[in-house]
Amino acid sequence: MHPLDWVQSELEADAELTSMLSTYQGYPAIVQEVVPDGMQMPYIIIRSEADVPSNDLINDMLVSIDVYVEEDRLLVRQIGDRIEKLLDMTIPFPHCISCVRAGRYPIEQPDPSVKMENLKFKIRYPREDLI
Repeated sequence: MHPLDWVQSELEADAELTSMLSTYQGYPAIVQEVVPDGMQMPYIIIRSEADVPSNDLINDMLVSIDVYVEEDRLLVRQIGDRIEKLLDMTIPFPHCISCVRAGRYPIEQPDPSVKMENLKFKIRYPREDLI
């Protein structure tokens, strides 16, 4: 399983988190890389910032999770707290080594009504060509 797919499946499986999000085409508003037209806030975007080998056997992926909410700074924090609880200090999927929090940052938006926070996680996993 690809690390981004694991992150998305973990977030989508959590009823507490998904209750704080909008839905899009019947699914929780959690996407990878690009937000589709028509998706309403609050939503989550998952993307890879880097995926580099740390040695001959292990890759380190820096996963960035962006939380977007309209008007409600408290809801942004609650969503971020829940994501941290679900992902930090876990062993994500078979053959994976670890997932740890690497930072959390509020990001100012040009539209002051949009509240956004960025969370980063480092996932260590074996090279897929060796499994």
